[in-house]
Amino acid sequence: MKITVFGATSATGRVFLEAAERAGHRTTAFVRDPARLRGVQPREVIRGDVFDTVAVRQSLDGADAVLIALGLRGDRRTPLYSRGTRTITDAMQAAGARRLLLLSEAAYSPHTSGIPSRLLSDLYGAFSAPLIRERRRQDAVLAASDLDWTVIRPGILTDGPPTRPRDPVLSPHRSLLARTSRRDLVGLLLAALDDPATYRHSLYP
Repeated sequence: MKITVFGATSATGRVFLEAAERAGHRTTAFVRDPARLRGVQPREVIRGDVFDTVAVRQSLDGADAVLIALGLRGDRRTPLYSRGTRTITDAMQAAGARRLLLLSEAAYSPHTSGIPSRLLSDLYGAFSAPLIRERRRQDAVLAASDLDWTVIRPGILTDGPPTRPRDPVLSPHRSLLARTSRRDLVGLLLAALDDPATYRHSLYP
């Protein structure tokens, strides 16, 4: 597949680019600063801002699939997740690209299970209310689209070596502290690429 990656300079985005190229896919990295790729070599690099509709549309030329791995830094009131995702999904529909993988999180309702996890998510939400609002708006953008999307919602991501990965499930884990190697997460992303059973579902690794 030809895959466009938004958030390509994030820790997960970089691992995904390398693994996807090794698997024979052709990747396009959409970045604000190409220097931050630091040695990762996607097939193509498009420089731009995720709010720039022209640049986003250019990056989707011929794309079969998209990964959104955006991460908010600095001002968490920036509408990166909601407006950025809407810009991408609108461009995907215009370009005829239907497959979307989105990396999110599980630290808010209804993606928590059990009293301890709900207490932790309430505490997290009290300190990260703008971010959680953005995640909910992002979810609404996806739900309103007619794309073949899958949201992956890990707990704590690590840079450790790959392990024998757990099969992802369609219901939230009872612990928000479950750890997942980014390499295992990327393996899940690649496996889900052409799996219709994951369409319009959240997966919990």
